Formats: sequence, C-alpha cells, structure tokens
Amino acid sequence: MGMAIKCVLERENLNTPYMEGKSLLAAYCGEGLDGYPEEAQTADNIILVNFSDGHPMPNGTRGSGDALLSSLDEFLCHGPALRWHEAGKGLGAVRDILGKIRDGGVMVSVPSDLGHCCDQREFNTAVIFDLEQLELILEFAQKRRTKFCLTFEV
Repeated sequence: MGMAIKCVLERENLNTPYMEGKSLLAAYCGEGLDGYPEEAQTADNIILVNFSDGHPMPNGTRGSGDALLSSLDEFLCHGPALRWHEAGKGLGAVRDILGKIRDGGVMVSVPSDLGHCCDQREFNTAVIFDLEQLELILEFAQKRRTKFCLTFEV
C-alpha cells in the first residue's frame, strides 16, 4: 500500500467511505529541506513530520506562514494515543482547503520524487480527490455523531 493519511473514526462502520490518502500525504509532507535552495527553506508549503515520539514539534520547524494544509495539523495523531476531534471542525478545515484550491489561486506542488509519474494538474486532481473523500468521511461521521482523527498509515 505504501504510506498514506488515513481518517479513523471513533466508531467505525462498514459503510464508511474510503480514502486512499497517498496524494494527500505527499502534498502534506512535501519534501525534506536537504538540497533545497536557500529561499525555498522558508517556504510555506514545506512541512516536516515528526514520526518519533508523539510530542509537538518545536517552534521554527515549519514554514513561517500559513501553509495550505496546516489546518489539518491539529487532527493528526502523533504517537500511539489517538486524540478524537469533532467531525464538524475537521469538515470546516477540509472545505476551507478545497475552497482555496478550487478557486484556482492555489496549486499543490508536486514533490520532486513524483515528478516523473505525474504532472502538476494530475497531482492537484489527485489531492483534491483525497480531500473530497475525506470530506465525505467527515460528513458521514458528523451524521453519526462520531469523532475522528487523522493518522499516518504505513
């Protein structure tokens, strides 16, 4: 399967919509800073992910502005304990991101390791598809009054 972002519901259901999450993870993680030109090292679309110990990352380890997918940060569980969140709050964040992308003012950059297999338009479409699937899952969760969290699946 590879790595992906997965939406986990507090009360799972066989009818829960499916989200692959691979493109969303690629967009969320971007690339490491090694080999980037100096001006790119403070870019807002470069996000470091701490897989190690479940503690928050220290200040200054992310871009300085409001990265496109940063509103998903609070819903991502780091470490073994799952922290549950209200589906409506996640739904608002996802719809805000989708709105920015659909308005055409924002494109999701293709990480260089994927550049050989897809172009900018294909990658943007794949990220939108993952976000739309996440939106469906969160609508499903909200109707059933169940909470959610986002996890990294390996």
